[in-house]
Amino acid sequence: MELLVEDATFVTMAAETGPGGAMLVRDGRIAAIGPAEAVRAAAAPGAAVVRLGGATVIPGLIDAHCHVADVGYLAAAADCSQPSAPGIAAIQARLRQAAGQTPAGAWVSGGGYAEYKLRENRHPTRADLDQAVPGRPAVLYHTSLHACVLNTAALREAGFADGQPDPRGGAFGRDSEGRLDGVVYEAPMFALFERNLRQDIARMGGRAGSGLIEAAGRKLTSFGMTSACDADVRRDTFAAFAEADAGGLLSQRIYGLVVHDQVDWLLGEGLQGRHSGRLATEAVKIWADGGMSSRTAAIGGSYPVPPYGSGILSFERDELTAMVREFDARGFQVCIHAQGDRAIEIVLDAYAAVLRAGQGNPRRHRIEHGGAMYPFLTERAAALGIVIASQPGFLSGLGDGFAAAFPRPLR
Repeated sequence: MELLVEDATFVTMAAETGPGGAMLVRDGRIAAIGPAEAVRAAAAPGAAVVRLGGATVIPGLIDAHCHVADVGYLAAAADCSQPSAPGIAAIQARLRQAAGQTPAGAWVSGGGYAEYKLRENRHPTRADLDQAVPGRPAVLYHTSLHACVLNTAALREAGFADGQPDPRGGAFGRDSEGRLDGVVYEAPMFALFERNLRQDIARMGGRAGSGLIEAAGRKLTSFGMTSACDADVRRDTFAAFAEADAGGLLSQRIYGLVVHDQVDWLLGEGLQGRHSGRLATEAVKIWADGGMSSRTAAIGGSYPVPPYGSGILSFERDELTAMVREFDARGFQVCIHAQGDRAIEIVLDAYAAVLRAGQGNPRRHRIEHGGAMYPFLTERAAALGIVIASQPGFLSGLGDGFAAAFPRPLR
């Protein structure tokens, strides 16, 4: 099948050529682009013609790091982002409204808030959520997805209780008397999010998983995205992607970064590799630390703002190095989330120990985000050939929080 696209300016990004006047698409691929007369001559008789009324056409955008399934899942949650919900009272009102629309047995969910953008300049608490949604579980996800707030019913259902110690790789917010205030950071937040997503997909039944992916695809398409790396692929989200792929519902090409503790399942099911022209699982995702906007990134110093401390480090150097070596040997690209300078340094140590001298970085192992990428770390990453998947778009939404947490380089 051929499609001739005319009456537009086609920006090719090729330095040696200017914009084209027409484009020929053959079997889903660009076959020719350039002067309209030449492209028409390359088209087969009877090719379909689309005229774009003078529009400008650019190459499709590729998102190197996003959370496609999470976008689809959170689309149904109450919008508690700023500036649309400027304070805690507005968040309570939106959660209260969401409670009236949430089926029995499901948690009431909201998302998108950043405490430093709220009028109160603090996280909402379990008491705030209890006022909005009493008697049934409610969760409010931080915009970073590195923290959330639970009401009392949700804390109880999740198995979190006053007096219990912080779990490995995570932390609980506490009030002045040491009781849980409802804020949950990092590892237990991730586990809770995964559990809720899995249960909600099961509760909705039918083709809920592929519907979630289809909804996310529509949103990404509105931004011009034609390919995306989903940086949090697990068993349930992979099933949703595979279902959408089989049904022809994937709007983007998806490159899945499989969470490290899911690799044995992936290999056991024979699912490593490319599944179609639109779905692949060839990379592993590891979290080395927390987030900059949640002030849980592992840094070489102490934060000047709550929750203070030096962040959360997920793995010590030797443990992380062993993981990188194992996944590299199994043929995976390794993609490690590292935001704080202490975490980035440990990740670079791990890569340096595994990569063979003089052979570069053939699997294109990556650092995801690389937030506190100070000059000495940038130079070292460049020398090792490590790819940095950065998110400059974070600066517009989270930059104020970064500036408060990182007022100056700590090293």
